[in-house]
Amino acid sequence: MADSVVPFNMFKANPLLMMIHMSRYIGTKVLHGCDYLGEKLAYFFGITKPKYESEIREYYWMMEQEKRRKERMSQSFSGWAEMGEDRVVVQPEKR
Repeated sequence: MADSVVPFNMFKANPLLMMIHMSRYIGTKVLHGCDYLGEKLAYFFGITKPKYESEIREYYWMMEQEKRRKERMSQSFSGWAEMGEDRVVVQPEKR
């Protein structure tokens, strides 16, 4: 009974199927290899960060500096009122 089982060889049966299978197999292996090599080269050259990350950080840093500057200015000019404002400014009495 074991002698009646004949193994099927797809490669000898249809050369077109063999070509499709081998090209798909080789293509995926090459793609995985290129992907791996690309990751290693990117890490080596230090280009793993987003392109505009430094500009975004600088923008947030500048906004924080502007906020601090405005707070210092408001503390520096507290008690002063510009013309046309409805603030009451208490002047110290002269002796």
